[in-house]
Amino acid sequence: MRRNIKTSVVGIQYYGLDEQLVQQIRMLHPLTLMREPGNSHDRNAVAVLVGNRKIGHIRRVHSRVISPAMEADLASITVHLVDPKDIKVDIEKFEIIITLQASAPITAPQVSPTVIAGIYRLRLGIDDSTYIGQSKNINHRLESHWKDFQLGAHGNPAMQKHWNLYGSSGFTAEIVEKSPDNLSPYNLQSWLGERERYWIERERASGKCVNVLDGEMVMTDAAIRDREALMIKHDQHVKERKPVLLQELKQVEHKAWQLERVRTECSERVRDLEEYLKQHTGLRSWVYGRLPQRAVDELQVSIARARQALDVAQVACDENTALRRALVKEKKELKTVRQKAAVTNQRLRRLGGRVKPTDMI
Repeated sequence: MRRNIKTSVVGIQYYGLDEQLVQQIRMLHPLTLMREPGNSHDRNAVAVLVGNRKIGHIRRVHSRVISPAMEADLASITVHLVDPKDIKVDIEKFEIIITLQASAPITAPQVSPTVIAGIYRLRLGIDDSTYIGQSKNINHRLESHWKDFQLGAHGNPAMQKHWNLYGSSGFTAEIVEKSPDNLSPYNLQSWLGERERYWIERERASGKCVNVLDGEMVMTDAAIRDREALMIKHDQHVKERKPVLLQELKQVEHKAWQLERVRTECSERVRDLEEYLKQHTGLRSWVYGRLPQRAVDELQVSIARARQALDVAQVACDENTALRRALVKEKKELKTVRQKAAVTNQRLRRLGGRVKPTDMI
């Protein structure tokens, strides 16, 4: 069982290469590694040596893996030069491949007879600490954990230390939540990221969660392709919907003017009828003339009908206003959703390290 890590030797300018060293490296003189736990810049620093002469360090992002593996001493470690022609006196870095080689692998636990996507929990014996993870294939992810453990190269220090002490028997694995069926690749990764964060927060409440990070959405190649397809579909929808939406808005705004005019007329009609009734039945009826009871009854019926018409007009105005607000909101969303998608795509392109476009999660 092996793992190859492609990295770079950096900081060469601080140590310097002379012609003799260049020739030694080109002639494939063995490169060796040395941990530097007392390094003030990086407690996981790993120096690269030719013979007993230090020529640089491996990149920090990889020293976090290599240094614990060297300390655990569970695997043999060899260093290979990628291209001897790259080695020159004035270079600042060059590429190497570090190979971790371990004995026959220890079989990882299988939590399901079939492929299951979801959230899993690793329980560490003795103190019952927990680790939460996500995967579209939990069994496969556990195999990856076990491989890293056996190589002494797991990214979680607490879990690697526990393995070094107790081995495979110090861990148990279980599924805590399965993903819904029939999710698209993008929606699956979104669901996994959200639920992983939820379960990590829940486990941390116990004070025994060993997760270092808070959980994330991992963008696989399939998820990126799915997202791009969704964006193409969305762009087509925007292209088709926008002119129709603008026309609907124009019609709604024109209708709003018409409905407001009708509502105003109904309101004035009610006001005029009520004023007329007041003039001819109240204290001032001696001035305007008092109406007979039959005329009063007919006038009250007319007022009731006018009020009903006003209510209908008001409802129509309110419905039209709500429709206009919905159309305006949709217009904004057509614009902002695409803008947010563009920003997200830029972010995903910038992100390295943990959020990678890979199908191996």
